[in-house]
Amino acid sequence: SLAIAKSIFNLASLNNYEYSLAVQSLRDINAKANKRTKAFKHFDYLLNNFKNIKGTDTIIAKTYANLTGLYSYTKEDKKVYACAEKAVEYFRKFKDTLSIIGIQNNIGVTQIFNEEYNAAEKIFKETLPLLKDTANLKVLNYKNIYLNNLSQIYTKQEKYKQSLNYLEKSIILENILEQKKHDLSIAEIEEKYSQE
Repeated sequence: SLAIAKSIFNLASLNNYEYSLAVQSLRDINAKANKRTKAFKHFDYLLNNFKNIKGTDTIIAKTYANLTGLYSYTKEDKKVYACAEKAVEYFRKFKDTLSIIGIQNNIGVTQIFNEEYNAAEKIFKETLPLLKDTANLKVLNYKNIYLNNLSQIYTKQEKYKQSLNYLEKSIILENILEQKKHDLSIAEIEEKYSQE
């Protein structure tokens, strides 16, 4: 059962990812709808059939987290908040702060879409201090996303000086992040060749 749940989750996540790419690039509307429908179908199947099966807690938590983002794209705010609440409940049990930060990002993005800039700003500013571990690429990536989101909020509010400040921080962090990824790739290649 756990292997089946993992497979279904992977299919749903892939469809969700492809849908988010299609949304951003404004490609074929039918392709977008098809990916979205498949993602919802697989995530719903997981929640309906695997929620109470031993060992699937992590998959169910990630399902709720993914649905938070998916509902954000479809502008179903009540469902965003309901799924976010359930996902956070699971991730608190696991003591997984980074996943909670990702969910907070989805909520903040939903608030930006709804022009609730003060609420979104509050989420990003309250969460930003938690992103301290600069050795962790995921933390750096979230920090970059949060800085960029704050820049967008201030642009929408016509607070251009603040927007520029956060955008500059985001660009600097993006360069650091890219350098760390590059260094990691080189280290992996060197390790591979040193073992041969």
